[in-house]
Amino acid sequence: MSASQQPHTGRRLRSLWILGLSLVVALVSLFVFDLVRPSRAPSVGMLVSRAWLHLPLLALLSLALFVGSTIVRRRSPWPSIAKGLRRAALGLGLLVAVPVHMMMVEACVYEPIKFSYLIYRVESASTVQEERAAFLLAGKWGRVWELNRVEKREHLPPRARHLQGDWILEVEWLESWPAGSPYRAYRRVLDEQNMKVIGEDR
Repeated sequence: MSASQQPHTGRRLRSLWILGLSLVVALVSLFVFDLVRPSRAPSVGMLVSRAWLHLPLLALLSLALFVGSTIVRRRSPWPSIAKGLRRAALGLGLLVAVPVHMMMVEACVYEPIKFSYLIYRVESASTVQEERAAFLLAGKWGRVWELNRVEKREHLPPRARHLQGDWILEVEWLESWPAGSPYRAYRRVLDEQNMKVIGEDR
């Protein structure tokens, strides 16, 4: 490797390290947030979406402060003013970037992992106790939108067509895959009383 390529490779590795670290920090933060938030409370993505209209204004203000700091640095004899404007621009930029980053990681990485686990827990429960525990977890870690009784087998996805019995339950969460389709789990209900634990906080 030539000497001119080494700094470029170092910068690339440093960027990848920072990106990986930010992803890990975001995933851990989302997991901790899920552990402490009350059942049915809004997720990080929902909280950010409520402020969605304000984020572009903050981004524009951050850009304006950054441009202002550049102009002041070139034309003013007081560099401390330019430094203060640059710090304010960076602070506002972080106020925009961090929530958007968290929302993207939640939607594209964290929730697919989380709901794959919840679906597995619901669909693999083999005893009444496991079924109850899976339903409790489904209601705590996700916002269950509907509990549907599937009456026609053709309405089941291929992975659930092996299910037998009169009571085939479809658990549908309000959260959705990045493509937009809701997360759904299917199972033959062992004890209909267990379904009540999903609706305790609804």
